[in-house]
Amino acid sequence: MDHSRPDQNAEKGTPLDLRRLATVLAVGFFSTTLAQPEVIELPLQGLLKEVLHLSVTQMSLFFSIGALAWYCKPFVGIIADSYPLLGTHRLSYIVLGAVIAAACWLAAGVAPLRYTFLLGIVVMINAGLVIASTAVGGLLVEVSRRYDASARLVPMRSAVTRACLLVGGPLGGFLATFAFGLSTTICAVVALLVVPIAMIWLHERAAPKDSLLAWQNAKLQIRGLLHSRSVWGFAALAFLVLGVPDFHDRPLYYYRIDVLHFSPNLIGWLKAAAAAAGFAAAFIYYRGRPRCSLEWLIVPSLLLNAAGALAYLLYASPVSAVFIDVADGFSATILGLVLMEIAVKSSPSGSEAFTLSLLLSVFNLADAVSDYFGALLYDSYTASFFFHLVWINAAGTAATALIVPSLMRWIGSK
Repeated sequence: MDHSRPDQNAEKGTPLDLRRLATVLAVGFFSTTLAQPEVIELPLQGLLKEVLHLSVTQMSLFFSIGALAWYCKPFVGIIADSYPLLGTHRLSYIVLGAVIAAACWLAAGVAPLRYTFLLGIVVMINAGLVIASTAVGGLLVEVSRRYDASARLVPMRSAVTRACLLVGGPLGGFLATFAFGLSTTICAVVALLVVPIAMIWLHERAAPKDSLLAWQNAKLQIRGLLHSRSVWGFAALAFLVLGVPDFHDRPLYYYRIDVLHFSPNLIGWLKAAAAAAGFAAAFIYYRGRPRCSLEWLIVPSLLLNAAGALAYLLYASPVSAVFIDVADGFSATILGLVLMEIAVKSSPSGSEAFTLSLLLSVFNLADAVSDYFGALLYDSYTASFFFHLVWINAAGTAATALIVPSLMRWIGSK
């Protein structure tokens, strides 16, 4: 029995079909990114800090647990690929995930202001978004192959997600000045945007229910990953580079509010400035990457990231904050692009999509651990420890430059 995806076996459609599917993808990327609690985070952060009086460590732990579903995304992908829901592998999962996320966002606006209630709702919001995002990602692969359009669709995904980060900062800062219910309603609407577009323009043939072969292939993929040197090597690289105690998320938010007395609107625009610098960094990386090898780029990108961190020693006013956040956004994007390309190259042949999702989950987990330990150190001392945390992060990042070249050679050894 043929267990391949019906969409993959379909004849190549018209340019109009491609444009419609590209619209579904663009709206899907937009909905599943902008509706994330981590993207429009300032209203929720303000609620947790000012109403529930969470410490830096408690808030870091809240967002880390809330994002638990994103660490499990590869296994959601196996389910979506192997088991058709209501006869489809993409459309039904997109609609289901979007509806779950939207319903949970609306529930957050009326739920009791208690830590456990809000945490449970955030977990479910992210779970819904992971379901929809995984289905959109699978659709991206299928459409790219059918139309030979990866060169157009992959950059479109990057542009849309970065635009969400650019919009999310100012929008979050604006919404933080209003009642929390307004934020939850807008996020629910954003999560649902993909539903009508997908139902109108995404047409899938009925998928076979017998998916035993798909499950057997999934088991083989997992078994192969457990014996892959490149996968284990990238996991070590991610925790080595990103596992240094960090200050950029929760500690920096508290420092901006409590010490520098920045308004949520100002913080939102600072996030937008950093995102704009990321656009510039991505363009420069795109133009300069063919001239440099990854082995050569990894060390300078680490040292550049450490220099960007050290700039926060001068973080004292709105003017200095703009320049420092822009510089840090630029350096962080360069390092992120290098790590992303290493992750892509570390994916063994035959299980590329599943492996990449797994490696990105490791990437996210390392980042969450780094943020938690940075928050723990910040809470253990006074706000003046922020500058010590900057030194720890910069020194730790620079020190990894001594080890990473050897690890890169080990990852490259098949």
